[in-house]
Amino acid sequence: MTDQRYEPGAHERRIAGGAAAQQASQAVGVVAMLVVITVLGRTLTLSEFGVYGLLISVAGYVLIVQISVEGAAVRAIASAPTAADRNRVFSSALLLYAAAGVVCGLLVAAGGTALVGVLGIPAGLRDEAREGVLALGAAITLGWPFKVFQDALRGSQRFGAASAAEVLAQCSFVAGMLALVALDAPLWAVIALGGSLPTLIGLASAVVLVATRAGFRFRRALVSRATMRELARFSAGLSLIGVTDLIVYSIDRVILGAFRSAATIGLYEGASRPHNLVRQLHGTLVLTVIPVASGYLAQDDEFRLRELVIRGTRYVMAIVVPVTVVLMVLAGPILQVWLGDEFLPAEPAMVLFLSYWLVSAGTGVGTATLVAAGRVGELARYAWGGALLNLALALVLTPWLGLTGPVLATAIQSVVVFPWFVVLLRRHLPVRAADLAREAWLPAYVIGGGIAALLGAARLAFGLDSLIALVLAAGISLAAGWAAYYRLYLNAGERNLIRSFLRRR
Repeated sequence: MTDQRYEPGAHERRIAGGAAAQQASQAVGVVAMLVVITVLGRTLTLSEFGVYGLLISVAGYVLIVQISVEGAAVRAIASAPTAADRNRVFSSALLLYAAAGVVCGLLVAAGGTALVGVLGIPAGLRDEAREGVLALGAAITLGWPFKVFQDALRGSQRFGAASAAEVLAQCSFVAGMLALVALDAPLWAVIALGGSLPTLIGLASAVVLVATRAGFRFRRALVSRATMRELARFSAGLSLIGVTDLIVYSIDRVILGAFRSAATIGLYEGASRPHNLVRQLHGTLVLTVIPVASGYLAQDDEFRLRELVIRGTRYVMAIVVPVTVVLMVLAGPILQVWLGDEFLPAEPAMVLFLSYWLVSAGTGVGTATLVAAGRVGELARYAWGGALLNLALALVLTPWLGLTGPVLATAIQSVVVFPWFVVLLRRHLPVRAADLAREAWLPAYVIGGGIAALLGAARLAFGLDSLIALVLAAGISLAAGWAAYYRLYLNAGERNLIRSFLRRR
């Protein structure tokens, strides 16, 4: 039932505070990614850069298992009523991570070594590629158990502490990568560090968890087989969904490697990184949803749950759609200024890669809420429908179109399966599609269209072929778009919410 003492905007402020904390680490992560990819893109040959991206994606093949355990652990910690229950989940999840780390580390080492011999990797780079995947396997085996410390921070809604841990890990990652490049380290060492960021985040989270005295302790006596079975069962359902991410995002590189050269994969890396930026932005904005929605569901609070989905989707789209439009319109100049003229052929692929976020930006909050509600089976069927369509299209289009083939496949399937997602929302959550269209989709698209027109005119008039020009054009257009959204689409209560939030910050 709805709490009669409910203060309008209170839960939005709490969620916004968590999202703001995550955006701080997101900003550091973006800078870290830009520094590392820029240095590698301008230091490595195009083939070496392609091998780096290909083998990092191999580690991503098993990362879905870690992400699945994370979803189950965060949900269980957020729903636990007592400290003892939280420590029971924490202790059981740590052992589950350790077991999964051993299995997945061996899979990366064996599977990656096999892939090196059959894909289009130049003979001179194969030995270092094999050494790189072996190092990645070792990092996964040793590092995965530390992931539970980040889950504890997020599940207990200590989003500021979780953000601090991510910032610490990102800074360590950049420092390590710059040191390797400065020392002219072998490619395998660069690959090993490039795939170790999740391990670094887990280690940093352990430090922060201890420093903040959050109260989580591993206790062997609290390890519960029943809890491990429940976590494993829920993780298995999330893994089924996670495998679809692998098909949609990571196998693209394998398909390109089968039909094209390692240099083409290098171009793909340039096109995909801005897309990954938007994906990361979207992910951090919805990161708070599962623990918050789990709490509302545990309290049977339907009113707050509906507010979470509608307003959450509204605010996420208001941020993600304008950023996506800016990157799409400025794709060519960004690649040229960022990585150099040799990456200009990747402009169409970058635009296509970004385009589907105009639709997918509206799915994150709803998907996270459905996960919290335990609707993993139906989400898995929805995700697999899209992934299989994506795979079929990629296999057909890549031999014909090359680089743009797998990217176009991703964009097409995202649009085709979107109505299916809307049906799931209407079936399981107290949300109507008409409310989402009126309050979330339409405002974001109107503002996005205005930004596209403004930036398109600026690009035609000024070229925007320097870093300063790009930063100014992007900053002015985003500021104008968000100011227009504030004036045209936010009601008085939402404006008060923003002002109150900023004062509290």
